[in-house]
Amino acid sequence: MRATFILSICSFFCIVSACTPRSVSTVTVDEPAITISDTTQKELIEITRSPIPYQPSRKRDFDLLHTRLELSFDWERQHVLGQASLQFTPYFYTKSTLIIDAKGFEIHSLAKIEESDTIPLAYEYDSLQLKITLDREYRRGESFWVYVDYTAMPENIKGFGSEAIQGEKGLYFINPDSTQDKPQQIWTQGETTFSSCWFPTIDAPNERSTQETFLTVPDYFQTLSNGKLVWSRGAGDGFRTDYWSMEQPHAPYLFMLAVGQWAVVEEEWRGKSVQYWVEPEYEEHAKAIFGHTPEMMTFFSERLGVEFPWDKYAQIVVRDFVSGAMENTTASVFMESLHRDSRALLDEHWDGIIAHELFHQWFGDYVTCESWANLTLNEAFADYSEYLWTEYKYGRDSADYIALESMFDYLEEANEAPKELIRYYHADPGEMFDRHSYNKGGRVLHMLRRYVGDEAFFAALQEYLTTNALQSVEVHNLRMAFEKVTGEDLNWFFDQWFLLPGHPTLQVEHMYNDSTQTLSLLVTQAQNLDEFPLFELPLNVDVYVKGKPTRHSIRITEARQEFQWQTEHVPDLVLVDPDRQLLGVILHEKPLEMLAAQAELSGHFYYRLVGLSQWVELSKDSIQVQNMARKFLSDSFWLNRMVGLSAFEGYVGTDKASVVSSLRAMAMTDPVPTVRAEALSVLSTIESGLQLTDVYTAMKDSAYSVVGNAISLLPEQGLSDQAMATAIETYEPYRDIQVVLPLADLLVGLQSEKKLPWFITKFHDLQGADRYYFVAYMSEYMLLLPEKDRAQGMEALWEVAQNDHNYYVRAASVNALQMLDIKGQWENRVQAIMDDETDPRFFDFFGATVIGGGE
Repeated sequence: MRATFILSICSFFCIVSACTPRSVSTVTVDEPAITISDTTQKELIEITRSPIPYQPSRKRDFDLLHTRLELSFDWERQHVLGQASLQFTPYFYTKSTLIIDAKGFEIHSLAKIEESDTIPLAYEYDSLQLKITLDREYRRGESFWVYVDYTAMPENIKGFGSEAIQGEKGLYFINPDSTQDKPQQIWTQGETTFSSCWFPTIDAPNERSTQETFLTVPDYFQTLSNGKLVWSRGAGDGFRTDYWSMEQPHAPYLFMLAVGQWAVVEEEWRGKSVQYWVEPEYEEHAKAIFGHTPEMMTFFSERLGVEFPWDKYAQIVVRDFVSGAMENTTASVFMESLHRDSRALLDEHWDGIIAHELFHQWFGDYVTCESWANLTLNEAFADYSEYLWTEYKYGRDSADYIALESMFDYLEEANEAPKELIRYYHADPGEMFDRHSYNKGGRVLHMLRRYVGDEAFFAALQEYLTTNALQSVEVHNLRMAFEKVTGEDLNWFFDQWFLLPGHPTLQVEHMYNDSTQTLSLLVTQAQNLDEFPLFELPLNVDVYVKGKPTRHSIRITEARQEFQWQTEHVPDLVLVDPDRQLLGVILHEKPLEMLAAQAELSGHFYYRLVGLSQWVELSKDSIQVQNMARKFLSDSFWLNRMVGLSAFEGYVGTDKASVVSSLRAMAMTDPVPTVRAEALSVLSTIESGLQLTDVYTAMKDSAYSVVGNAISLLPEQGLSDQAMATAIETYEPYRDIQVVLPLADLLVGLQSEKKLPWFITKFHDLQGADRYYFVAYMSEYMLLLPEKDRAQGMEALWEVAQNDHNYYVRAASVNALQMLDIKGQWENRVQAIMDDETDPRFFDFFGATVIGGGE
């Protein structure tokens, strides 16, 4: 599962890479309050528990061996018409009562299958579970079949899920009556316990079975499910039945189906089918979106020493998905945001989420967490796959960038609510899908990799996957795999990082003694040791003397610990954790000259960035600032070039012509679109820096972000009305948000007439967060119109306020309607929407929604 946390607070790196900074960006991290403790040895941490339930692994009275589903669909009622045949055997003890999950069903018949006959079975049903009285006692080793004829009514299930998975229906009908401007589809989302909303099962991650799925649908629809398509046969009256077979056992939450119309682009990897299911208009872009998949499969298979374990891999993009993506076995589902054309992918490719779901095919599907308390065994690995792939494909700096971005997102959450990675105390499984299970888990795996070394790390993963293949696991299975490979007891590592909350905060001081030529380093663990553990931390320290580094390895085991090294000269720079891989906060105050050395000498982009930013804060010499920033214009990492650019806003130095020439070259030729766009913005702040030809050239750039930035600069170019109208007309057909928003802002600023139809068209075309952001511009434009001319726009807002599947889009649309309805003519219709709204997040979000400003 790739969680998508919509509209969260800007992360650390979003701040430092903002599109139009006004000064050299300063790296700032909100550090936790520091309390120095004199504890010198590890102490037992007492964790105070709130009254929330303990959530163990599900007790296994029976083992589900096989699931056979025969399904058809009532689109009008949004019902699943199902017949399930389930094979069971007692797990160990003799049993005569079977309990299976079945949420919101109508049960037509329930029986035991006896060769060619059935024997009705007595049962009790509370709308959540079936308690079945078997015909006799069954002993371990005996198996039997239960048949359930049922109707599932997922639309009647009204749970709202979590921020990560925004729904609990299990199966979703999209545009079932074909009245909306979107495709008709059915798709499923089983994680966590929602598969039992569309078929009866033991809905727990420590269960697994083989699977057969028979889907009867209209001939014009395609189907997708787990495993291979064995055959398709006519079913009469314009219907067809597709038979899908999954011969390897997997967990019920990973069962999936999809029904609809897609273009399918197929490749082959080592004799296995690799498929990309996209809407027909994106068929030509499918390989641009998903085309790295075969290379990823090769990379991960070779890295892990375990070949991709399933017989096919499909990736399908659906409408109105309730999460970012889902790793169903052999068939991952993705949100519609992946529908991008090749130009849009220059700005933002989707390799991260694609790698994430693919890696789950090993970690989560092949080897599965036995309980949601152990979710990080699925999600930490999927999170870390993004680092592994990026490191391999795009380089170490790019990988470290996403790792640090992920870490700072975790720190933001941990500052409010620190938790253990493995936590059996939670009210609902949805709570586990947070930045601890994902972000912290991924960073912990990275530290483990760096501690044991690459060879041991991947050998241990091979051992873990091989030993636990097609089984469920808990965290100790992972620990024991690493211990078996390395020969080291790793309880100290797993205890502090997986089983206890928090992270270290290191306060670092360095002193140099000229007389003894000794460098002393004092490290204090400044986290609150009454709440968080005293960590054992193997770290590296780089000491630079005369521009050259010497690396020292240290092991921090105490609350205060001093380390000393002989060095003949005063160090230029001292860096603790020079590869920035520790999950935690490092506070190390350095003098001005050391910050300058850090900006120039560090091999890690982050430390160069921090060095520059903090040095600029302290330096009083603007010329030195410019000289330092100029070096950053050619930095190897794009983010640092962005920060360097910001120092030249409004530049008036004597070498302005040279600076303008350099910035213009970056605006036209930098390999990263974000940098080209930023260079263009900075040029516009320098008197006579930006020429109309620069803007026109940028408007033809291959990347939408550069085009959009150029459009936003048009009002400053003194164009004639006709030239401006021509430029606007050229870009009105564009659909990418990075062009649409600047154009909308331009139309609002120019108070352009007769553009409401364009705003309405774009409002319908955009989806999700893009539509949310567009509401502000559309509302601002409508405020410019006489109230009598707003009717079409009000209708568009009203339709979206009723039907959009995202609560925050509905809330923004309602807020816009209220703001625009000056005479109260829409009051009753808006109130009806509010009365019908059942999602509490709508009302929470509604109060915070602000329309206007286009920010």
